[in-house]
Amino acid sequence: NAQSDRVSKLDNDIVNGTLGDEKSTYEKRLREETEVVKALRKEMLLLEETFRQEEIGLEMDQKNLKREMAELRQLINNTQDVERQTSIIQTKIEAELENLQDSTFLLKSRQLKLLHDLTKIYPIACLSNHRCLIRNIELPHDMNANDEQISSGLGYLVHLVYMTSKYLMIPLRYNLICNGSRSAVQDSSHVYPLFKLNMERDMFDNGVMLLERDVECLLKKRGIKFKKKMHILAKVDRLFQELGVYKDDVGDGKKGS
Repeated sequence: NAQSDRVSKLDNDIVNGTLGDEKSTYEKRLREETEVVKALRKEMLLLEETFRQEEIGLEMDQKNLKREMAELRQLINNTQDVERQTSIIQTKIEAELENLQDSTFLLKSRQLKLLHDLTKIYPIACLSNHRCLIRNIELPHDMNANDEQISSGLGYLVHLVYMTSKYLMIPLRYNLICNGSRSAVQDSSHVYPLFKLNMERDMFDNGVMLLERDVECLLKKRGIKFKKKMHILAKVDRLFQELGVYKDDVGDGKKGS
């Protein structure tokens, strides 16, 4: 019996030892699986949060896209409106330009008509020997002639230059005082006579010089080239020639110096 008890106890110890090892192994495996489950659950939560954030971002993107599409449609509409307005404005501009061209043509025609009539009142003749006359009154280049001849010729010329500047709408550099044979020219400080009777020759010469500068002013404003040494009447005649004032005249013998 004692021996049998020892055998039985030994068997129990073996059985208990084996079961203990299996239990330990099972518990270890259970802990490992539990950790794996926890890790998977954590990862799943992270994925769910990521998905939720992506859904929020997608909703925001959709809202932004809708807003941008609305703004784009509005921009397209505005662009179309601008194009329509531009087309209307362009049409108006073209019409205005056409009217301006017509007005410019009529103005130029009117100017030429007035200047042509003016040359009939104050005809200029430039002869082959460089002598120049206005209304058949000769004005010597050096202005050395009797006062009646000089003052009358210069009086005609002053009125001719004055009216020409008005018709061409070109302001003169020096103010002209039209008073027939007692005409004058004025700068910022003095009045210079265009007649010699009872006048200093220097004052008269200065007056003729300023009158000539007014004539040259008209030529320069219209872009017409001339020679400084040309006779003052020849310069006026050249102005009319270049403007086409004489184009309707036939056989007048008009020639610039």
